[in-house]
Amino acid sequence: AAAMKAAKVDPKAWFSAERTFLHWAKLAVVFAASAAVLLATAGSTTTVAFELLQDGRCAEYVRDGLACSTAAATVGATYSPPVAQSDGLLASADAPPYCYVEDSTLKFNAGGNTGACTEEQACVCALREPEWGLFVPAGIVGLASLLVFGYAFRKHRRRVRGMGSEGAMVQIGDFADKNGAYLLVTTLTLGVVGLVVSPVLAHQAQ
Repeated sequence: AAAMKAAKVDPKAWFSAERTFLHWAKLAVVFAASAAVLLATAGSTTTVAFELLQDGRCAEYVRDGLACSTAAATVGATYSPPVAQSDGLLASADAPPYCYVEDSTLKFNAGGNTGACTEEQACVCALREPEWGLFVPAGIVGLASLLVFGYAFRKHRRRVRGMGSEGAMVQIGDFADKNGAYLLVTTLTLGVVGLVVSPVLAHQAQ
C-alpha cells in the first residue's frame, strides 16, 4: 500500500498565527471601547428647544426668570414688556408654575403654583432632544471595530485551515497579508476622525 504523505507544522507557525489574530483582536477591542465612550457621550448630550403649551403640563419647565425671557422670545408669543414679570402668586392652583404668558404679559414664579397650562395661561416649556449627529462618530468607530475583527477572524480561520488537514486549500495570500496594512490605515483614520469630530459636535450642541 502506498504510504500517505503527512506534513508537520512547526509550532512556531501556530503561535505566530495565534499571536497575529490576538493583535488584531486587541485593536478591535480598542475600537469597540472607543465606540462605547462615544455612544455614551452621544446619549448624554441633548439640544434644548422651547414650545408654547396651551394644554396639560410641561415635561420640563423653564425654571429661571432670565431663561424665561429668553425662551419666550423664541416661541412666537406676543407680550409686553420684553422681560418676565412676577405673577405675585404663591402655591396657586389657578396658574401654572414657572414661566407662562397671560394677558399678553410674560409671567414667572418660583414653581409653587400647581395649575395646568391653558389657552389663557400658555406655558413656555423646555424640550430636550438627542443630538443625533453625535451618534455618527460612534457608528463610524464601531464599524471600524467590526471590520477589523471580521477581517482578522477570516484570515485566522484560513491560516489555521491551511496548516491543518485541509492544507490543500491554503493560499499564499493568507500568510502574506498585504491587505491588512490597507485595512489598518483605513480603520485608524476612521477612528481618529470619529474621536476628533465627536467633541466638536458636542461643543456645537451646547
